[in-house]
Amino acid sequence: MRNQSIGKYLCQCSLGELRHLPASIPRMLSATIVLFFLWMVSYAEERPPSLVAQEGGFSLSVPVVFTQIPARHGTMQSEIPPLRRLAGGSRIVLLDSRQPSKNVEILTRDFFAAGSPDISFDGRRMLFIGKRREEDSLGVWEMELSWHTVRPIVQLATDCIEARYLSTIFTLEATSPEYLICLSNIGADGIGALYTCHMDGTRLRRITFFPDGANHPFQLGDGRLVFSAPTVVEGKARATSRPEKEPRTADCSMLYTVNIDGTDISAFTSTLETPADQTMPCEASDGRVFFVEAARQAGAGTSILFVSRNRSLHSRQTLASMAGGNFCSISSTPDGHLLIGYRAAGAATSGILAMRGEHHAPLVPVFDSADYDEVQAMAVCERPEPAGRSSVVDDQADFGYLYGLNSYLSDTKAGTAIVPGQIKRVEVLKALDSGGRENGTAPARPLNHDPDQSSAASLGLAPVESDGSFFLRVPARTALRLRTLDAQGNTLQSMQSWIWVMPREGRGCIGCHEDRNLSPPNRHVLALRVPPRAVGVAEEPPAKDHTSRQSTHANRPAAEIRRGEP
Repeated sequence: MRNQSIGKYLCQCSLGELRHLPASIPRMLSATIVLFFLWMVSYAEERPPSLVAQEGGFSLSVPVVFTQIPARHGTMQSEIPPLRRLAGGSRIVLLDSRQPSKNVEILTRDFFAAGSPDISFDGRRMLFIGKRREEDSLGVWEMELSWHTVRPIVQLATDCIEARYLSTIFTLEATSPEYLICLSNIGADGIGALYTCHMDGTRLRRITFFPDGANHPFQLGDGRLVFSAPTVVEGKARATSRPEKEPRTADCSMLYTVNIDGTDISAFTSTLETPADQTMPCEASDGRVFFVEAARQAGAGTSILFVSRNRSLHSRQTLASMAGGNFCSISSTPDGHLLIGYRAAGAATSGILAMRGEHHAPLVPVFDSADYDEVQAMAVCERPEPAGRSSVVDDQADFGYLYGLNSYLSDTKAGTAIVPGQIKRVEVLKALDSGGRENGTAPARPLNHDPDQSSAASLGLAPVESDGSFFLRVPARTALRLRTLDAQGNTLQSMQSWIWVMPREGRGCIGCHEDRNLSPPNRHVLALRVPPRAVGVAEEPPAKDHTSRQSTHANRPAAEIRRGEP
């Protein structure tokens, strides 16, 4: 036996001989059997999840968690969770249809209110929003699903309304990539913003700066974060001898993308002709990004649409529409199904439905109760982890860079009418809050007195080179808009949405309202051959390999230039 393995020896032993083995051997054998059993259970749980259509409903091969909101609080058709605060008694439950009873298990019994669950990439943990006492603000918590143990991650002075697991980020000061979470917090002014932090709640960083808020974050497979933000759609600027008000045509919510360090903010969906809200994006395994669109006309209902992740501005399609009904939430499963929170017109409560992500696929009931609104369903299973990101954002800096390669490149009617040499200046505008205040100061009036920019104040101007290029050093973490001006100070083209730069981020545009699928021209533009023009921040320190160049008009108020002063 000394020269034989225990396994080989046991295989050669008879049952009678086993009785004479040392006492430690049976214990080892029992432990081996237990470990083998646990491995088999784990293997069974890690099978790819699927939803199997059956008569009368869907049979889920994996558990599902979702939020239940007491029906007495009355989910309004116009209220799309989780934009509203969670009512007392809201809870997260688990449904496992593999169990014969099909009863839901309450996961958050110790909480006054809880909701907005998100499942980790390994399917073993759950991130959620909750509070244990009525007087507390809603914070971010995490639950270990095997043992139902919870731990707090973030508790702020005001309510958090959503939280999402993110992939890793690598920074220059880090020794290895670090996992993050994203959370949506409602500030004291009622405006939402997205933040990231580490898994222990440290290093909280704000990553969105839209003046009207941001919500519904979801990380795409390529690592970008897609989210919804209210947008003011402006009419086209008119080149006249005197600036006039540009007509405001609609308010809506559109989808945008941003990197998880706050850089490279970009529109993900195109401007809407009809006012509507685009919310709750999620991505399927084939790269399609689904979202809910709710028209603002009374009784228009909601729709589920999708776009391609790689060509989101040119691939819009409708998957399902419900006149008078309300799609309250949507999520995708790894096998291509959708879990939907839906409330039919005239129904007392909303319930969970499921459907394949295909045109004309039926909506099949999963769960609905008479006492609760069910929303925010998530499959409890392993899912692919999005690509990680690296970052060079320097939180100690207060500036970033904006550059344009050719302001004459445009696919709008107004832009194509601009002739070379007509653009002389670019003006940088900073967002004001709803009270017309800048950084909490007294109401500020735009320096150019232009009524079409009543929500912004001018930070200054900089020259545009003869080839249409410009290079600016601007304030970081600040909502900005740009517009081009002619020699008389008239607006030629104006941005319709807000952008920002993170500290030391370099952000550029190919043109002005150009086709976003274009590649930049292969040339070294004039503006990038000299140091950037400072607008709203301190000048760039002199560089040894550059010859500084001054401009008599750089950074001067627009009013002085419009008066014809040299």
